[in-house]
Amino acid sequence: MIEGAEGLSALHSEHLAVLDLSHARTVITLEGDGARNLLSSLIALDTRKTTFPQGHFLQTAVQSVRVLVQCAGDTSFEIFVPRTWSDSLWDLVYHAALIFGLTVQAG
Repeated sequence: MIEGAEGLSALHSEHLAVLDLSHARTVITLEGDGARNLLSSLIALDTRKTTFPQGHFLQTAVQSVRVLVQCAGDTSFEIFVPRTWSDSLWDLVYHAALIFGLTVQAG
């Protein structure tokens, strides 16, 4: 995954195609001490620090919606959601985060 749209054409070659899909996704950011616990309640993958360290990504689903999750820090995660599902997943994550006392932001 490449963050930022600058210089994508320099990455294109006959063996690699680069497609900017930034307009097709939105990001929900989870932050706080209980973020891993909340994330593990939303997805069916192991989110412990030893199996999902900072800088790693997981391709998974939240309520049958395919998402990409990045571990941005020990207590910070970014969930890349298709725009067509962003409202419903935002509501789900927001209300679940309140229980864990977390901060949630949409980007």
